[in-house]
Amino acid sequence: MSLLVASVAVPRPVRRLFTYSVPPALAPRCRRGVRVVVPFGRRKLTGYLLDVVEEAEPSGLPGNLRPIEQVLDPEPVLDEAILDLTRFAADYYVASLGEMIRCALPGMKAAMRQVVSITPEGRAALEAGGGLLHDAALPAIAVAPMTREILGVVAEFTSGRGAAIRLEDLKRRVGPRFKARDLARLRQAGFLEVSEIAASPGPRPHLEEHAVLRQGAALTGAGGPRQRLVLHVLKEAGGRQEVRELLRLSGATRATLRTLEKHGLVGVEAEETLRRPAALEMPLLSLPDVTPTPDQEMAIEAIGGALAAGTFATFLLHGVTGSGKTEVYLRSIEAAVRSGRKALYLVPEIGLTPLLARRMRSRFGEVLALLHSGLTDGERYDEWRRIRDGRVDVVLGARSAVFAPIPDLGLIVVDEAHDACYKQD
Repeated sequence: MSLLVASVAVPRPVRRLFTYSVPPALAPRCRRGVRVVVPFGRRKLTGYLLDVVEEAEPSGLPGNLRPIEQVLDPEPVLDEAILDLTRFAADYYVASLGEMIRCALPGMKAAMRQVVSITPEGRAALEAGGGLLHDAALPAIAVAPMTREILGVVAEFTSGRGAAIRLEDLKRRVGPRFKARDLARLRQAGFLEVSEIAASPGPRPHLEEHAVLRQGAALTGAGGPRQRLVLHVLKEAGGRQEVRELLRLSGATRATLRTLEKHGLVGVEAEETLRRPAALEMPLLSLPDVTPTPDQEMAIEAIGGALAAGTFATFLLHGVTGSGKTEVYLRSIEAAVRSGRKALYLVPEIGLTPLLARRMRSRFGEVLALLHSGLTDGERYDEWRRIRDGRVDVVLGARSAVFAPIPDLGLIVVDEAHDACYKQD
């Protein structure tokens, strides 16, 4: 008999991989580079699956391998280039591979939630209605009214709605009298179990719903005045409008829209809307023409020559503040983009990005992406996907942007390379 086992990196300061069994139901989705939820001690963690092999039992593997519990991604989020880079960085800096991979992904951590379920012993004790809870390893403990109430709420909720109740829902139902120690006593007695599940896999594409007026739909085809008003507002908007705005303008409800859908008068379509960083939405600047100085021209030509040769080279550009280094960077980036390659521009501090982003967007247009930890998780995720999919030519960011999945990278600019902000303890 064989067993599928997976090697998983976890974001903890441990320089080794961990082995988990692969449940048959999850086997088709367990691919190299996907995120998985795994038990780790008494917690659940978002890990990164690096390998799956088939092992014959027994083969020296522990007989109590814990299974992977969830696969968070339909497709791998880590490609071979990022895996190679994070492995190199982990080895070079004597760091955990799991922590390094976490740094490379844009806030893609599953949101874990604690849930509470009742055990058969807990139901039996509750139904018996006796005054004592008994456990073989514990002395008899009195059933205080509060512990019975907690047990009763969990039993009532899980009898018809599912196997567990969220911990925050349990606290809300019990009210201010809820005490963590009462829950701990019930867990210790074996009557309740508290576990963690992945409530959300992390950032996902933002979908925006739009209502579409179906061809041939007439205002008289709707039943009530509210439905006719929805159709009128939609027609005035050109036959297509964002659902929330449509409901606000018409004063209608979702139920009204569903009725119109049912009668074929309106369709609702979901389309992705990118979450854009504020720095990329600012008005463009009017940039004056700049003639490079002889020193700038010499630096631009040297860097351009290396780009044309297609060989790796490093250049140290020295100059005081205001001496024109940024112009050299931007012209070198233009040369890289003209050659069909992409560029990464690193700055030491997030605070430097807004003004520079505005200047670079005025110069390069919509092919600029911004990537740093000051963005929301959704903004970072959308910018990361634009970069990965090759939809941008230039990436501007702080030190974490060094992990950006940039295809055909031709130039890396490290502005103020001496700054200590590039270092991490």
